[in-house]
Amino acid sequence: MASHRKAFTLVELLVVIAIIGILIALLLPAVQAAREAARRSQCTNNLKQIALGLLNYHQTHNRFPPPGFSSNQASWLVVLLPFIEQKPLFDQFNFKQGNYLDADKIRVAATAIPIYFCPSSTEETDRRSGYASEVYPPGSSTRVYTAHYFGVLGPNGTNNYLNPPAAYKCNGLTETFGGYCSQGAFFYPSGVDIASVRDGSSNTLFVGEIAWPDMPYYRAYTRGYFTDNRGTLLLFTKNVQYPINSRNTTTWNNTSFGSLHPGGVHFALVDGSVRFVTQYIEQNVYMALASRNGDEAVTMP
Repeated sequence: MASHRKAFTLVELLVVIAIIGILIALLLPAVQAAREAARRSQCTNNLKQIALGLLNYHQTHNRFPPPGFSSNQASWLVVLLPFIEQKPLFDQFNFKQGNYLDADKIRVAATAIPIYFCPSSTEETDRRSGYASEVYPPGSSTRVYTAHYFGVLGPNGTNNYLNPPAAYKCNGLTETFGGYCSQGAFFYPSGVDIASVRDGSSNTLFVGEIAWPDMPYYRAYTRGYFTDNRGTLLLFTKNVQYPINSRNTTTWNNTSFGSLHPGGVHFALVDGSVRFVTQYIEQNVYMALASRNGDEAVTMP
């Protein structure tokens, strides 16, 4: 008698395919969560290195760097380079030239600094400025690099922790760029020393993420300052006025902090630690943490 080989029936095959599909559906979120956890860990490490570099800068110069420099338009991210093991690149920057489009400055901006990028972000180049000359080499289509970590200028709004409530004041014209606040860990034009952080270095926001897609104000990380009759623009420092992840770009200096990390952003504090701050933080608490000397009775949540 002839033997017959057993084979899968169509129903059995469909059941197997369905089971495999279910397993994949269960596995993918776990894989994605693991990848995001790794990205968050890397982002935290980046901010720790930046904060440590700023503390070493303070040890050398007896104060933190200002947001930018009017004489050469450099950003604080440039003067930080020697303190994050980028001294050769720092030496290439032309501090004697005032225009940010100087060829030496663009050449520096064409070099990526890995710790200036949040690994969850999709935007690394200054490809939105519209300036044909802001490329390197000249005439190429290669954009210069931006950064995803911005200093905290201070709060902009009302201090509800004082009685009576007082306004957090910002300097400068506000029609176009927004003012620049003076109560944060970054202060224009001189920078501040750590002794002036009266609210406590472990309770004062220092550097945070702006790393969300389609943010229109990404520029070369070397640019820190611009001014005209509309006001003063401090490119890599921001006021805390709008909620985390609100993606507000009403004015340059008030662009909201935000990221692609689910639920909030990372901030380095003045003591060098890094905390994840939820986007659901009470706005009054958020603004109080952005001031260095407001004497508010709040602590990091």
